[in-house]
Amino acid sequence: MQMNKRYEHGVLQLEGLNKIYSHRLGHVVRGYFHHTLHNTSFTSRHLSWIIGAPFVFLSLTLSAMQVGMSLDELKKSEVFQRASYAMVLLSLICVVILLVVVFVELGLVFSAQFADGFISAIRDNMAKAKIARLKARQLGTRE
Repeated sequence: MQMNKRYEHGVLQLEGLNKIYSHRLGHVVRGYFHHTLHNTSFTSRHLSWIIGAPFVFLSLTLSAMQVGMSLDELKKSEVFQRASYAMVLLSLICVVILLVVVFVELGLVFSAQFADGFISAIRDNMAKAKIARLKARQLGTRE
């Protein structure tokens, strides 16, 4: 197998090879390097914004409301009490929804990679069987 000189010297990294391979040969799920063994790079690339943004927003909002609850004027306000209660419930619901979305997305990615590997294995077995049949025919015609 030939290696690109840029990869040997560290100029072209594995992520670059994956992108070139997937765009050039049309393999969207499978690349030069299988990501199923390294899910941390997948998680950091595709799920960090989904996980990070809502938690930052909810953390800031709940912290501000907690500070507001310590003030005497807002502690007596029925509207602020209801808004704080609604925000806490909303944050809990958002966390549950976010967890469901992440697990569904990971399940879909796993299913796609499993199906791709399964189909590739079937194709490889069919190709090997075809080659074996052709070799058997060639050996049978020579004798």
